[in-house]
Amino acid sequence: AFAAPPIYDPSISVYAILQAQRTTQRLLADEDTFRTMVAIGLPTGSLQMPPQLLFSSFKKLEDTVSDPGAFMDAAIEYVEYTRDANDLVELAALDRKNGDPNDPRTAIAVQDHLDRSMVAARGAAKALDKMVPLLGPVAGPASMK
Repeated sequence: AFAAPPIYDPSISVYAILQAQRTTQRLLADEDTFRTMVAIGLPTGSLQMPPQLLFSSFKKLEDTVSDPGAFMDAAIEYVEYTRDANDLVELAALDRKNGDPNDPRTAIAVQDHLDRSMVAARGAAKALDKMVPLLGPVAGPASMK
């Protein structure tokens, strides 16, 4: 029996990129709250690090964007910054959990990892800002800020 191949819908990956941009913008708009919540060990709610997207999702969109080279360069930046941002937040949480709360070195380690994670999150945001306009009409007018 013949099975038709699955139909690839590029809007799924476009949606993931646009959602990542909104998530990252929300985080950066309320960075102080995020830092405080991680530092004291509380859930961060809707404030999340940029989501990790599979590089293969970007590759699938490569032929549909206005400038494939620039898009893929930004995609590589995004993947790397996002990995770093998420790893550093995890390290900050581990520092807080495993460190001595009475030792100032614990707070310094947590803040150092949070500082570096936010630098990476800002890098991810810049990569998204380069990518989204290249998505063109597939992304819709809402993405064309």
